[in-house]
Amino acid sequence: MKKFKTIILIVYVLLFSNLLIQQKLFGSVIIFLPVNLYFSLTSKLNQKNINKLSFVELLFWSINISLILINNFDAWFVALNNLLWLVTSIKMVELKNDYKNKNIVLFLLLSVGSSSIFNINFTSNVIHILSIFLLIYSLLVFNKYRSANIIKQLIILVSFLPLTFISFLIVPSPKPWLSLNSNNFARTGINSELKPGDISTLAQSEDLVARVFFSSDLPKPENRYWRVFVLDNFENNTWKSSTKFDEKNANKSIFLANNNDINLETLDNERWILEPNFIRHRPWSGRGNTYNDKLFISEKGVLLGSKELRKRAQYQIEYSNNAWREVSPEEINFDLNKIKNKSLFKLSRKWLKESSNPQEILEKSRIWFSKEGFTYSINPGLMSKNSPYDDFLFQKKKGFCEHFAGSFALLMRYANIPARVIVGYQGGEIYNDVKDEKYLLIDNSYAHAWNEVWIKDKGWIRIDPTSWISPERIQESSLLTNKYNSRFINFRRAINRKFINNLNILDIRFTELAEEIRKKFKIPIFSENKIINRTYNILLLLSTFLLSIFILLLSEFKNKNDSLKTTLNLYFYFLNLFKLKKRKGDTLKSFSLRVIESYPGTKSEIMEVYRSYNYCKFRNKNLSTKKLLLIQFKLIYFEIKVLFNVLIINLKTNSIKYIKTKK
Repeated sequence: MKKFKTIILIVYVLLFSNLLIQQKLFGSVIIFLPVNLYFSLTSKLNQKNINKLSFVELLFWSINISLILINNFDAWFVALNNLLWLVTSIKMVELKNDYKNKNIVLFLLLSVGSSSIFNINFTSNVIHILSIFLLIYSLLVFNKYRSANIIKQLIILVSFLPLTFISFLIVPSPKPWLSLNSNNFARTGINSELKPGDISTLAQSEDLVARVFFSSDLPKPENRYWRVFVLDNFENNTWKSSTKFDEKNANKSIFLANNNDINLETLDNERWILEPNFIRHRPWSGRGNTYNDKLFISEKGVLLGSKELRKRAQYQIEYSNNAWREVSPEEINFDLNKIKNKSLFKLSRKWLKESSNPQEILEKSRIWFSKEGFTYSINPGLMSKNSPYDDFLFQKKKGFCEHFAGSFALLMRYANIPARVIVGYQGGEIYNDVKDEKYLLIDNSYAHAWNEVWIKDKGWIRIDPTSWISPERIQESSLLTNKYNSRFINFRRAINRKFINNLNILDIRFTELAEEIRKKFKIPIFSENKIINRTYNILLLLSTFLLSIFILLLSEFKNKNDSLKTTLNLYFYFLNLFKLKKRKGDTLKSFSLRVIESYPGTKSEIMEVYRSYNYCKFRNKNLSTKKLLLIQFKLIYFEIKVLFNVLIINLKTNSIKYIKTKK
């Protein structure tokens, strides 16, 4: 038992240290984790005191979560996981009492699984895999499992690997029966709405986004802008995207040069390896075209996929001519009565009165931002809800990229210059791949917002007001988040970056190989129809269940009576669900007669179960393996038949009762 507890404590410390470092724990959980660990190591509390402790902790958690969800309801999924992690730490206190010790293993397994949803970097994956192995080992220790049996199980596991690979290629993958709301996952990255504070929060995350490879030299720092969303609607102090995916008209949105004159092999290109983001938008430079029939470029320069990205993907952009920057904007009208940032509006109209030339107004704005004492900060604090951009421009004067981009776009619009906000990434960390070729690695810390304004005869041009305040952010990709990182965090980050690329490249190559094999052998893609998919799920689960029983019977066939008992016990278990419980001292014959009394229509099948079992168990001579297997299958066949008949009779009876009660 001592060894079991030691293993559990190691897993507990590993898991929650990782969650703490990854900043996935809320304040109340952080406070109570060490408290619960202390009680699990030192003091032995009785169950009454544990219940009191649980009540206090859950009360504080409820208050903490309420305050968080009021400000950001999208955090509900993280909140539920924090509840699971808190309950897991409470269960650790019971470990000292030796009270239902197996339960803590279940809670820790659930905690590891939920943690892996949020933390997908290399270090976290190593911790999760190690934790799972330790938890499995803890169960073996708890049940005093023999080492010889473990070796046998490992041999069986290895022998099934080729079958697993073949199944991966041949068996069509059904759609999930249940799926979480993808919008909540998409919001963990950049999304189609922007208000002050969104990107500054996201930029503190280091979750991997993509790697970009180039056929020629890396682009200069001032050209490393990777666009994802174009936000051109402004409502209730929030910038929103009006881009909608139209599959029928998607091809009309691609602006190519003359295809006949293009030699794809000679063009410079950028190749992306993109992590799952659960949105249709794909990052890209805004240069060139995609010749992939599943990717489309919109009139606003948005790269769209035909489906949400639910697994790692690879795509390429060829640097050929396109014309999305030349598409003129729609006329934008604003209602003076709905303007909330009134000081911003007055400043904009002042510039317009002084000059109607867009270039001169742009210069006025650059000079104004440069001289007004603005500072670039990842923690600018909360802005006024009613007029956040007024509060930023004329009071706080401290903000992150979304503050500068959002306010600048409004200033231009009120001065009759079409403007919009672009949300994506800027910069990237330079690494060398296995061929010693340089590429850019982009994570969430490079999230950025900038602007595009429409100038006649020039089209949409990029303006980044952040570069006026903090030019080193653009020229050197100098991230504010890195300045506060400890040596340990920087070391961990370097380890992640070094190994994760090679692992991901192996994953992509394996997927490509599997796709080639599927195409070569013409393995069909599974139906998109939900009903067919769910029917397939049911049949797959049922066949797996029956196959498992068959394997179990074969593995125990050396002891014939045990295999017979296994099938008979399953038969008793399912009949018990219909209130036909085997009493103490009942023989198979007496039990069978009682079942016949309740369900006389199944008499012949019930008697066949009785005869088949007794024939095997009380045989006078040794039977061949073939004969025994046939009797075994006969027994299973009649057991299933009895259970099916009982089920149908119960359904009919319940239906009649229900109809009568309704009348």
